[in-house]
Amino acid sequence: MLTEDSLRRKVAAEAVKAVSLLPPPLEKKISQARENSEGLERKVLGRILENIEAAESSGVPLCQDTGVFEVWLRLGKNTASEGRRITEAILRGVRDVHESGPLRSSMSDIKPVIHTEISGADETGVIMTPRGFGSENYTFLHMLPPGVEEDEIIERVYGDLRRAAGRPCPPYVLGLGIGGTASKAVELSALALAECDFEHSPFEERVLRKANTLGTGAGGVGGAHTVLGVKLLEFPRHIAGVPLAVHIGCWCNRVVRFFL
Repeated sequence: MLTEDSLRRKVAAEAVKAVSLLPPPLEKKISQARENSEGLERKVLGRILENIEAAESSGVPLCQDTGVFEVWLRLGKNTASEGRRITEAILRGVRDVHESGPLRSSMSDIKPVIHTEISGADETGVIMTPRGFGSENYTFLHMLPPGVEEDEIIERVYGDLRRAAGRPCPPYVLGLGIGGTASKAVELSALALAECDFEHSPFEERVLRKANTLGTGAGGVGGAHTVLGVKLLEFPRHIAGVPLAVHIGCWCNRVVRFFL
């Protein structure tokens, strides 16, 4: 197990990666979208790709809003008793990089949001996502009746995208959470953004097709690429209701994964 100082340095280094390196699958989807677009939307996507390259080559943030860090800490079976120490190292590592690194301080007291669970793995895994508030402000929660049909869920998501318009910096990644309590659904939708692999289920594909009929396009300038990917995570539902949470992630949907 790493020392506390080594843990802090590891977290700080990963935080810098999180804000300056876009996940390769998302970069690939943006590149494919550019190849299949035209006019002003194609120019916007080209600028986004230039931004990605510049951030990677110079180590500066992809976006000036380096966000609130949201972390999923999955304690391995050999480190479950170290949860308090690891959590403290994450807190201090994130604070360190805001004080001395390229990250903008957007909070009065820098403090990551940390979700902790025990996993059956040997190692402790970490998912780290910087949440910029241009898109975080467009998070929606719907408390739907039991037995709600897929068509109604899709219409709710479509309505949320229509209300958001181009403000959260499209093209988007959508995270959907269904089930549990209201708070659980929102947590699932946030995690879904980090878990989006662009391998869509039939339902996710339906959401994607419907979303792209909006015509918002990259940068909100109009076009065919309003949403690039959709991920749904579910939890068992109560018989009396169905919470649905919708997280709209901007094109700069940043996430890193690492082990401790």
